[in-house]
Amino acid sequence: MALNIDPSRPLRTIPQLTALLEAIDGAEPGDESFAVEWKRPLELNKASGRFAIAKCILGMGNRAVEAAGRSFGGRGYMVVGMEPRNVVGMPSIDYADLQPQIEAYTGEDGPSWSPQQVTYEGQNILVITVEAPADGDRIHPLRKSYQSDQRGERGHDKGAVLVRHHAMTEPATVADIRELERRLLAGQPSVEAIDDIVATPSGAVQVIQVTDDAVKQRQTEEEEAFPPQPDVTSGPASTPFGFRTFKVNATPQEERERYERERVQYLRDFNAALKPHSIRTAVERHPAPFELAITNNSRTALQELEIRVTVPEGVHIFGANDDLGQMPRPPKPPSNSVIASFQDNIDWRHHASAALRANLDHFSISRERREVTFTIRSIHAGQTEKTDSVLLVTGTGRISGDVPSTRWDAEVHITASNRADAWHGSVQLSPTSSMLADGQLLPLATPRRSDDG
Repeated sequence: MALNIDPSRPLRTIPQLTALLEAIDGAEPGDESFAVEWKRPLELNKASGRFAIAKCILGMGNRAVEAAGRSFGGRGYMVVGMEPRNVVGMPSIDYADLQPQIEAYTGEDGPSWSPQQVTYEGQNILVITVEAPADGDRIHPLRKSYQSDQRGERGHDKGAVLVRHHAMTEPATVADIRELERRLLAGQPSVEAIDDIVATPSGAVQVIQVTDDAVKQRQTEEEEAFPPQPDVTSGPASTPFGFRTFKVNATPQEERERYERERVQYLRDFNAALKPHSIRTAVERHPAPFELAITNNSRTALQELEIRVTVPEGVHIFGANDDLGQMPRPPKPPSNSVIASFQDNIDWRHHASAALRANLDHFSISRERREVTFTIRSIHAGQTEKTDSVLLVTGTGRISGDVPSTRWDAEVHITASNRADAWHGSVQLSPTSSMLADGQLLPLATPRRSDDG
């Protein structure tokens, strides 16, 4: 739920700031936003209190222009002395004393800000207004190290870049730095817009089919291959000459109990690993990795490119070196059991192909596996460079109609550190010529062992 206040214009007057305090008073604890932060009273005679204000100012000042402009004309607000349904107040402050203490962290050339003391419900509330960022603004780093003396609060080194992420101020990521670089360059009229780019795809989407019935059958086969160890320690048997005797189970009780624990855990892990194994197998056998050829048709080089590709729902992205987990190792057989005779002949290790051992480190894949960001150091004018390759996989359940005729559109977003704006486009994806199904993706059945010990 958002704050109950109109964010379409900046808040400047005392009545407008009072309306902000009313909205905070009636808000929920999770309603802090990209543009509004609140704190209970801060002890401004301590470094922790002064740094809390400086941190917020830096975070608000290091916002992208477009993102900041969606609320309050780009301004940001920090309210000290209250939180939802808890108005506590703050002692009155002298701006002349506060300013140099805050600027020790932000710098005199840091983000523009101003304090305002507003009375609300009989309490003095401090409102810090951070002015809107603009194209051409420099990156604002932390000018003084801060080492917290409060348990659970992290410190920050001099030179750290702090940015606003929704309702929190955190250290900048690489993507944040790139965005701030673009903000700086956007204020320079000599910087060209990023255009005259052609993105040409190659590769395909591997379609796989793993049915629930096949998975259940494979689970049943594994359970039959590793039945419980009999609890009977002896029983009737006969010699080749027909004399009655007794067969004795030579496996100690402790060994049988150990094996049973491992067997139960193994079957549980085996069942959980079947579908990830099928994806890993599809990735290993993928015949057509996806990549983009980026052609720079402009007159100047492109520097430090980031190429972000977003695939449609149902298609997932994998790197050749991704750790997709392994099939579990079967339980160690009980002593004197014939299962040991064949288990020693099975290599349970995962063998990667030469392609999977390649060192691919010029891209990153999002946690949801729907977005990949490639990086290319530079592309000279009139030249073409290729991204690294990734592997695209989808299931038949995500396809309506005939598989060979299926097509997907992937969105492409390209930025360069020496260009303003961004290039947007799309490329078409098609399926591989062959589909991988149950029998090619699920692990081979384990030979069923004899129960004789």
